Amino acid sequence: MRNGRIQLINNLYGSMLKEVATFENHNTVNKKSSEVTPYDYFENIERYHGFSKAINKIWVNHVKILLSCYQKLTSIIHNTKMAPYKKVEAAVSSLYQAKSSGSSSLASTSLDSAISETQLTFQETFSQMGISIPQIDQKIYLDVFFEIINIQKILYHEVLFIIENVVLFIFAETNKKCKKLWKIFADNLQLSIQDHLCTIRQIAESTHHIRHYLSANVELIELHANMLKLQLKCPPNGIVDNKLQTCTMEKCEDIKKFIINMIKYCTDNDIKKEFKDYILKKLSDLQKKFDEIKTYAEDVSKTITFEEELEIRRVMQTEFKSSGHWYDCPNGHPYTIGECGRAWEKSVCPECNAEIGGESHKLSAGNRERQNLAAP
Repeated sequence: MRNGRIQLINNLYGSMLKEVATFENHNTVNKKSSEVTPYDYFENIERYHGFSKAINKIWVNHVKILLSCYQKLTSIIHNTKMAPYKKVEAAVSSLYQAKSSGSSSLASTSLDSAISETQLTFQETFSQMGISIPQIDQKIYLDVFFEIINIQKILYHEVLFIIENVVLFIFAETNKKCKKLWKIFADNLQLSIQDHLCTIRQIAESTHHIRHYLSANVELIELHANMLKLQLKCPPNGIVDNKLQTCTMEKCEDIKKFIINMIKYCTDNDIKKEFKDYILKKLSDLQKKFDEIKTYAEDVSKTITFEEELEIRRVMQTEFKSSGHWYDCPNGHPYTIGECGRAWEKSVCPECNAEIGGESHKLSAGNRERQNLAAP
């Protein structure tokens, strides 16, 4: 997929971006498996996220293999919730119906089993026939759910790649609107991942699947890190103001306290050493990551990392045969001027609409040359 990213960006730039539509939010659910976001929500981005038909076609062509896998996994999720062995189920259907109609009420069962009333009735029916059918293995359900989340995470990173490349250069107002839609799409992906992880965590905790419970919590912590980073890169009002900075730093501290609790939970539980060491290493790395995010929030000029700046330089060298000249707008957002020697014309920052560039090699007021440049 990474090999197709350059073609993806080229196609997006060459598409009819002026057809960007008005965003409308459609909260749809899969009727067969309501806890799973339907794959169509990530495929039909024209309908659900307001993109043009041209962009929808380009997106689907880029992620069609992932979406196909996603659809198959949602089918597996549905099947794990159904009564096992469908052929056997059909064979005893009449006996089941007779049992259901002949009983005034179904026997109460333990909530810890996490099995639906209907499934238990089928198991009782099988038992009367002398057939032993085990309860549905929740581990299969949880494992498949994690794979669905992994696909959503890949889709999320592809959307981030698009967002980051849209802001490399200054384009028309329609492109700015398009970038806003991609940001909303990224937010929706994050919310979907968060909802799914919360579902896994709840089920894993109630069914005593400690490995899945720990993994879901680690994934949730990583997701919160990504959400905070995206807010700093693409703030709602275009500017990382004091309110956003303070809120971000407070959330970092709160999550770090939660990480400490998870470290204790992992240490106290009897799980395999290899898995325990893996989780503890991940939690330790996440503590450092939230320290970095807090630092970024304190100094917004560091919201673009060395690696990101280096990648942008490589793209510019490919396009313009030079890495360009780097500047900050009055609100600290970085931008670059390509091949020609420095500031010759004025424009607006795609992040906050502040005036950028300049005239006759002189920068507009408030603009400054970036100091923490990556090595060429």
